[in-house]
Amino acid sequence: MKQSSFFRLGWSDLGKGLITAAFGSVLAVIYTATQAGNFTIDWTAVWHGAATAAIAYLSKNFLTNSDDQFLSKEQK
Repeated sequence: MKQSSFFRLGWSDLGKGLITAAFGSVLAVIYTATQAGNFTIDWTAVWHGAATAAIAYLSKNFLTNSDDQFLSKEQK
């Protein structure tokens, strides 16, 4: 699969970012519930965790070129 070029994001990046956000939120809820001993869901914390995971993933892809090199320009 072709990756987005340096300083660009594609639709696949957005989709993968949303999937990362969803999985990150689910894992955070499971971890918190396990540690607390109950299954009370704090939806504000879930939203913040999802947003953080999505922003981190999209930032990484924005700063990575199509050869998967972080903070490197495209090679001709």
